[in-house]
Amino acid sequence: MQLALDILVIVLLAAGCFFSLTAAVGMLRFPDFYTRSQAGSINDTLSIMLFCAAMLLECWSLGLGYTYWGRVLLMAAFILLSGPAAAHAIAQAALLDGVRPWTRKDGP
Repeated sequence: MQLALDILVIVLLAAGCFFSLTAAVGMLRFPDFYTRSQAGSINDTLSIMLFCAAMLLECWSLGLGYTYWGRVLLMAAFILLSGPAAAHAIAQAALLDGVRPWTRKDGP
């Protein structure tokens, strides 16, 4: 049972690392501010949720109390609520400031 939990934690951590890496690649490769902010906010939120799931499983396998579970769940809830809202607010501020979205006629 412990081996299965350890493998599941490793898989969750590897998936979180993968999505963090794709967020970094998206930030480097996408052409304008809006697509870069989308790549960063969506993938980072997903990767942090995978990391939190791995932490919850590890807390459960180590037999830690509900205090640790509550801290991880509060952290996950805060990030899940604030991350996309902050990305939307930043994109809205950029749009109101006059930053134009990229179009195909702007070039590659």
